[in-house]
Amino acid sequence: MVPRSVLLIVDDALIRWALEKELSPYGVEVHGVETGAAALERIHETPYGLAFLDPQLPDADGLALLEPIRERSPDARIVVLGCDASPEVKRNAFTRGAWQFVDKPFNLRDVMGLVRSRFGEHMPKRRHERYLCRLPLRASLPAPAAGATPAELDNLTCTTVDVGAGGMRLRTGYRLRIGQRLQARVLRPRDPCASYVQPESELVWLDATESGFTGGLRWLSGPTPGQTS
Repeated sequence: MVPRSVLLIVDDALIRWALEKELSPYGVEVHGVETGAAALERIHETPYGLAFLDPQLPDADGLALLEPIRERSPDARIVVLGCDASPEVKRNAFTRGAWQFVDKPFNLRDVMGLVRSRFGEHMPKRRHERYLCRLPLRASLPAPAAGATPAELDNLTCTTVDVGAGGMRLRTGYRLRIGQRLQARVLRPRDPCASYVQPESELVWLDATESGFTGGLRWLSGPTPGQTS
C-alpha cells in the first residue's frame, strides 16, 4: 500500500503553505522542510508516497537529491517544481528518477491531480501515464468550426497541459468541436515530453475556462515510446 504521506522539500514558505492547505482535505500526513539535509533526515525516519522537490535549495542542488531520496524511500514518487524548464534540466530530472516535472508558476488544480492519481483517487483511471508539461503547439484543423478564417486553420496556437502515450490535454483560445481532428506540430521538439506528441489527434471533451478552452484529445496514430524515464 502506498504510504499516505507527502514530503514538501521547498524553501519558499508561501508555496509550502499553499500545498499544505490544498493537501489538508485528502487525509494525508504532510511534512514540510526547507533544506536538502532536513529532507534526507525526514526520508530516513518516515516512508513517503509522494514528494515535491524544489531544484534550488539553500544547501543543495535539489536534483542531486533525487537518487538518495529514492534509495531511502523507494515508494516515493517525486515531483520536481522547477523555474528552469529547459529540455536539459527536465531530461536530467527524469534521468535521475523524477516522476513529474512541473513548471513554475504552476496551476494548483493540475498539481492536485497528481496527488489524486498517486493515492488512487483519480477517476476514471487513465490507461497511460500522463506528464504535466507546457509544450507550445501550432495546429491546423482539417474540418474547421463554422466561420473560421483560413489563417486560423493553419496557425492555431495551443499549449499542452499534460501529454502521454494515449493522448494529451491542452489549452487554446479556439472553440473546437467534439470529434474534431487536430494536426499539431511541437514548437519545442527537444523537450523530453515532446516525443509523445503524435501528428494527429481527435477531441473527446472540451471545457470553457475564463481564458479560453481546455480540451482532451486522443492520438489517432500509435504511441511513440517516451524518453521520460
